[in-house]
Amino acid sequence: MVLILTGAAMAGHLSRWSDPTLQAKLALLVLIGVLLALHVVTPYTRAVSLSVLAASLLIVWLGIRLTHG
Repeated sequence: MVLILTGAAMAGHLSRWSDPTLQAKLALLVLIGVLLALHVVTPYTRAVSLSVLAASLLIVWLGIRLTHG
């Protein structure tokens, strides 16, 4: 919850809401929510686990791009 609040505050302060990189990061965050729900239903599916990992790494990479862009 703290990450969401501080991220929203930073995006507002830096006027980044229309930034395509931020939009992609938010879309990946929604995707992770869906994948985590799927992971709860099917906990032993390797593809879901790897997808969560890949999406998480992409979110970190996009966050780094946002700070240096």
